[in-house]
Amino acid sequence: MTIRTDLPLARLRQQSDFAARFFKGLGDPTRVLILRILLDGEKNVTELVRLIGSPQGRVSTHLAHLRWCGMVVARRDGRSVYYRLADARIVALLRLGDRLFAEHTRELLSRSQIKEMSVTYVISAPCIDVMDKSCVDVCPVDCIHFEDGEDRMLFINPEECIDCGACEPACPVNAIYPEDALPADMEVFTAINAQWYEDSTAARAAVNRLKSPA
Repeated sequence: MTIRTDLPLARLRQQSDFAARFFKGLGDPTRVLILRILLDGEKNVTELVRLIGSPQGRVSTHLAHLRWCGMVVARRDGRSVYYRLADARIVALLRLGDRLFAEHTRELLSRSQIKEMSVTYVISAPCIDVMDKSCVDVCPVDCIHFEDGEDRMLFINPEECIDCGACEPACPVNAIYPEDALPADMEVFTAINAQWYEDSTAARAAVNRLKSPA
């Protein structure tokens, strides 16, 4: 397959965006580990949890991301859900990655420490007292929450967000940003989003301090 470069710039940008979202499936060590385990054949969630050693909720979130990227498929057998690689091209992709890494190991390891980068999305100030729920409708893993009648904004769970980016363009008031792209005056919302899942009362108080209720 030839990658076309003679397309209009807008089309190239769109294709690049889709490709970047697809490759985010390989942007987390646990997701890559899941794919490597599935090289040996399909596994159910219980088996994957045992082999990986992570909580079931976290493994299920990673599986949802891999399904969204089209890297794995699922089938239900009674009460169990089994996962397998989507097709042989995923195997080829993993093998190609291994070869490329092997060729550049010295260069990669000579750089400053290689860090896992997990960039979640954050809901910020424009959502306050607007609470449009379009983002909830498009989120593939249901990681956006609020309590009706209690909250003045929506909150993204950083432990469940799979960095798919579907919520950002869905928001009509531009309240959602990648964590590393938040405007300086909005950075406090990273902590507020996370705090809501540990102490919702404290998170609500923080919102009220930033913008007094009408």
